[in-house]
Amino acid sequence: MHWLFFTSIVVFGATGIHFFSKLAKGTMDPFVGLVYTTGAAFMFALLFLPMAQGDLARSFSTYNKGVVFYALVGLCITIAHIGIFLMFRADAPMSIATPLARFVPAILAVFLGVFFFHESLKLTQILGLVLAVIAVFLVTKPA
Repeated sequence: MHWLFFTSIVVFGATGIHFFSKLAKGTMDPFVGLVYTTGAAFMFALLFLPMAQGDLARSFSTYNKGVVFYALVGLCITIAHIGIFLMFRADAPMSIATPLARFVPAILAVFLGVFFFHESLKLTQILGLVLAVIAVFLVTKPA
């Protein structure tokens, strides 16, 4: 399948993270909420395990750098989720905080792609990046 299909899944999930986090604001301590969040994510992730390609037993029994990288992904997800929970507990407006929390990592990802992975940008993509920076400025500018 084309990568845009999978990107739409990311967009759907990321939107849900912010929407349901805003709804959950004030219902419990954010750190307890983090435990529920990661526990639920773990349980749902187990449902996808049958889709694993390759030798599943070997994936769990051998050490490789992928284990470290995926553990770091988990750490980043944990940091992001607690940040989202605390952001909304501090009464961040979803209409401003969510675009900011999504735009800035997107801009940083472009720089990482170009400088770390040596990806190239077309002129239209550079223009899009400039517009994204302008958008972040306009979204965060006090009225």
